Amino acid sequence: MSYFLDQWVDREFAPVAAKLFRSLFYLNMDEGNRAYFLAVKNGDPAKSRSVVLNGIKAIRDPKQAKELAREALVKLTTFDRLLAKSGGPFVLGEHPSHCDSAIFGWYVTSQINPEINSLLWRNEAVPHVKAWSEAMEKAIKFKSPFTVDDKQKKEELVKELEATA
Repeated sequence: MSYFLDQWVDREFAPVAAKLFRSLFYLNMDEGNRAYFLAVKNGDPAKSRSVVLNGIKAIRDPKQAKELAREALVKLTTFDRLLAKSGGPFVLGEHPSHCDSAIFGWYVTSQINPEINSLLWRNEAVPHVKAWSEAMEKAIKFKSPFTVDDKQKKEELVKELEATA
C-alpha cells in the first residue's frame, strides 16, 4: 500500500497540488534561500522570477486558485476512495501508519496557503479526506508551522519580483 501511495503522490497528486503553494515558499525565505530557490530549484534565476511571480499571482487570484484546487481535488478523489475502504479515518484503519505519511507531508506543506483547506483537504466532495486530515492533526497534535506575519515584507518581495521578472 505504501508503495502505491508513494507513486501516486509523486506522479499524480504532487505535480498538480504543488501549483497551489510552491511559489509562496519564496515569500517565506531569507535572502540567501530565495537566491538558491531561484537558481537551483527553479532553474535559470531570470526565468525563475517570472515562474515564481506567475505562481504567486495565480494563487492569489480567487478564480485561478479555485481552478488549481479543483484540479488537485480531482486527483484527491483517488485517495478519498482508498480511505473509504480502510474501515477507519487512516489508510490502514484506526491508526496512522507510514502510508498516511506519504500524503500528510503534502498536507503540512500546503498549509503555507491555508485558504486551500476548504477547497481541497476539508472539501465535502472528499469526506474521507476531510476526516483523515482532521484525524491526522489530532493524532500528532499538529499546528501549522507557517504564519501570516510580516505581510508588508511579503508584498515588497512580490514588487521586487515584478520589477525583475
